[in-house]
Amino acid sequence: MLTKIKFFQKDTTKKDIVLGILLVLGLIWLNTFIHQNSFSDTYGDFDFLKNFAITVFCTGFFFFLKELVFDFEIFGDDTRTCVAGTAVTGILMILALLLEMGTDSFSIYTQKEIVLGTFIIHKKYVYGIWTIVWFPLHIDKIFARMRQERFRFQSILYGCISIIGLTLEGILLFRPMANIWLIDLVVFNSATLILAVWKYAINDTRLRKGEIVAAILSYVIFSVYLLPLQCNNWGKEFSTFMYGENWNEIKAVIREVVSHASLWGTSGYLRNSASVHSWLLNWNKPILQLLYYGGWVSVIAVLLAMVCLLCVLVKMLGIKNGRIHKNWLLYATATVMFFNDVVSGTLYAFGFPCPVGLPFLRETGFTDWMAFALIVFCALENLQIQKNKCPDSAFVLAETLLGKQDSYQIFDEFDEPYREEIWHDEVTIIGAGCEVSCDAYWCELEGREFCVFKPQDFRIREKRFILEFVEDRWVLPDDPKNKIKQEICQYYAKVNVLRCMDEEKEDRDEEFDDEDSEFF
Repeated sequence: MLTKIKFFQKDTTKKDIVLGILLVLGLIWLNTFIHQNSFSDTYGDFDFLKNFAITVFCTGFFFFLKELVFDFEIFGDDTRTCVAGTAVTGILMILALLLEMGTDSFSIYTQKEIVLGTFIIHKKYVYGIWTIVWFPLHIDKIFARMRQERFRFQSILYGCISIIGLTLEGILLFRPMANIWLIDLVVFNSATLILAVWKYAINDTRLRKGEIVAAILSYVIFSVYLLPLQCNNWGKEFSTFMYGENWNEIKAVIREVVSHASLWGTSGYLRNSASVHSWLLNWNKPILQLLYYGGWVSVIAVLLAMVCLLCVLVKMLGIKNGRIHKNWLLYATATVMFFNDVVSGTLYAFGFPCPVGLPFLRETGFTDWMAFALIVFCALENLQIQKNKCPDSAFVLAETLLGKQDSYQIFDEFDEPYREEIWHDEVTIIGAGCEVSCDAYWCELEGREFCVFKPQDFRIREKRFILEFVEDRWVLPDDPKNKIKQEICQYYAKVNVLRCMDEEKEDRDEEFDDEDSEFF
């Protein structure tokens, strides 16, 4: 299991986020250098950086908007609604097909662009949104509903129908794209499904692991068997199928550059070769261009930076939190995309016919920038989850913030002495020469009444402290062995689930026993 590997057990840190951003900025600078020196078009010093900033901003807008939109269960609150949503989407796609057959100003299926009247957008910009956002979000909701319904046969059947429907929608949408896009679509969809099984199903005692593996293999085989219906040049040589008819000519150029590159700097042969100059001009092959400008040392440095970036992305992903992290499937699929592109892009650079560019070194890096921004947001959420999983560190002694007194005065929002047992209140606590505004959370343990206070002051808002309500007085709790504090911490973390954490509705509905109900 992934979580048993020591590397994957490490917590996400702020250093990981900073290092990841620095590596990406370095690759963006390198991409700017290559385009300024190897392309006839004019590229400004900050063109790629500006596009990166705009993409990150738009991704961030989506990231915060999803809390208002996607949390409203628009994908269905059960598997039957998911199937209904798939049916509605299928009807809309049939209507779109009829509309496309009847007019030239509308096209979704037959061209590499989506045409809606005067609005035209290339599908390569939609591809990343579909593979690492739309498809994972739907798969996550489907599996969550199946788990909520205890993986009954009916819910599994409805879930499978929805998954197959989503898969066919992607195939129809991207059918005109080059073969490598369709192959990657199979890879990303299969990876998303495997990650969903790991998150929701693999540890469920109601399911047999053999059946789970068989289901995954069936989906992969189903997707692969559909490839002949989508891809061009099926049955021809592998290089022709993957790249096209002129692969041998491309391969000859790659061999020439690789065999004559120097250890450091530009070799004399490459500097004086007119054919190499004509090939590298306006040709986005960053590894070959690095061999020309900087030699093997620069290429090795970039590949090591890519490996380092992948390791940092895995730490930012927070696999140990994967099963409780909301929308983790989206972030994990984005990480899979980076792994796939680094491996395929490296092989392509040295003569293997899989035309995939290295991340952040492409002419258009929209998908890379969006995926990286999502993983950064994932890391920020992981920092919150790690704090929530270790609440003891947030709880401090009340006297450290209020000063030590025999008792404390607490007033509600109406300036009345606070004694109402409401789950969440805003109060003001009068301490030794200070006033602290807090949110109050009541709890009861062993017949004693306590309140957990969360300060509103941004300087201390990460801290929590406990006071006991005894005979109409607020006092420091009598807890010499910290037993009460530990129990309150555990229940406080259990009930105060973060927005970025999954709530297992089945467990909460059936296993939230009377003891928990009485405690809060």
